Amino acid sequence: TCALPIYTQPLTVEMDPRVKTPKAALAQQFTASQLLYEDARSLSAAANHADALSEQLDALEKKGASGVDVKAFHEKLDAVASKGPHIPSWTGIPETLEGARNAALMLMTFIQDADDAPTSGMMTSAAEIHALVPKVQQKWQQFEHEELPKFNQQLKNANLPELNAQERGRDARSEEHTSELQSHHD
Repeated sequence: TCALPIYTQPLTVEMDPRVKTPKAALAQQFTASQLLYEDARSLSAAANHADALSEQLDALEKKGASGVDVKAFHEKLDAVASKGPHIPSWTGIPETLEGARNAALMLMTFIQDADDAPTSGMMTSAAEIHALVPKVQQKWQQFEHEELPKFNQQLKNANLPELNAQERGRDARSEEHTSELQSHHD
């Protein structure tokens, strides 16, 4: 170890004088953004697991797995996870992992891009997304604990390898989601 002297100096952080947004509006913007970030982050692990399952199902479909209905199970997975459009439709937020996560990230970006307090519409949307997240997580957990074991039993009975939601590891897609979340949060 080295006993070098430690120097400290006070640091004062002040608002840029060009910013005219009231502190209360900036606090509201930060709180809403932070909540949306946490919502999106809470869905990321499940979305990565769904991606892993989807990749494994694609491989099974290419092999032409017999004795199991891969397409039907893939449709069930998509109903919970959805690889649908990355932008929520005007008719509402898809009640899927991707739908809720993408909506949270998109709204968080809109809120952060403004130099003003979030509009009442933005706050209403943030509350809707926040309320949707537990529902989506519950749907995923139900799928993972009920549908996945049933399908794995079918695969086992057909002498095919079982699906593993965590088999994918740290590939480019999961790193992409992590960096996407981090870039939106910064």
